[in-house]
Amino acid sequence: MTIRLSITAFLVAATLLAPIQAVEPDKMIPADAEFVWSVRPKQLLDSALLKSQGWDLALKTLLSANETVQEIMESTGIDPFRDIESLLISSRGQREKGRFVIVARGKFNPAKISKTIEKQGKENGAPVKKFQEEGATLWEMTTPVFPIYAGFIGKEAVIASNVKEDIIECLTGGIRKDPSRELKAALERMTGREAAWMVGLVTDEAKKEMRGPEGIREFAEKVDSWSATIDMTETIALAMNLHAPDGGAANTLRKTIEDRFFPFLKNQSRNRGNEKNEKKLESVLDVVKIETKGSSLSIKAKIDEPLIKKLMEN
Repeated sequence: MTIRLSITAFLVAATLLAPIQAVEPDKMIPADAEFVWSVRPKQLLDSALLKSQGWDLALKTLLSANETVQEIMESTGIDPFRDIESLLISSRGQREKGRFVIVARGKFNPAKISKTIEKQGKENGAPVKKFQEEGATLWEMTTPVFPIYAGFIGKEAVIASNVKEDIIECLTGGIRKDPSRELKAALERMTGREAAWMVGLVTDEAKKEMRGPEGIREFAEKVDSWSATIDMTETIALAMNLHAPDGGAANTLRKTIEDRFFPFLKNQSRNRGNEKNEKKLESVLDVVKIETKGSSLSIKAKIDEPLIKKLMEN
């Protein structure tokens, strides 16, 4: 008995002390994706903080009062508070050249959803085409910019994309190629436990098309990729990570934020002459922590219930 207890204790300790392992990239993410966003609605809605503030009830009330939303929920059979486990959005490219894949996982009724899609297409004068290709059943919807394809994986997932090749692969086992080395490195920083997270690559094309003050473009030149996470329990934990080419660039990013960005925010608030808003901004900046580690810059903030009440005061 003593040996069994010792073994059990060892295994429990090993589990608790082991480093958190990054999740493998989702097989629904295209190999050339530049941006990925994931959210777990239930995890957010079930958080203690959200419930204590009554935001879950407020959101349900807001949606129940919207006739269009209620019609969509009734016709598709989707209850966003009950049926959607996770939402994954991947994209690459800019504006009209953009390509995307959207994956909703949970419990769905394909018959009701496809019927709604076909009905909407007919009513809008753009009939929906249903067809099969390479073992996948697709619904093609016409839009002014590009066609959008939709399909189902049993009753567990609904997938939409404007790239036929991508959605066919998603419906027939997943994207064949692994993500790029840069995106994979960014994705590996996620644990899979976050309520919501985003990762993105700052490509040369994106830097060229970036608009705004010269300082913004200079800042972007020092960033290769970025990631952000949101976790909600009794507090809201926010984290933003900027990944630079080297440690020197990361330190430059930190100095830019501390010496230029934060003072700019304070001056903007001060110039508007609203003392209450100025104090609210200072309260937020007080909980912001910035640190560099290697070639990464981390910006973190933890917002608790007292701070939320302070920010919501008139």
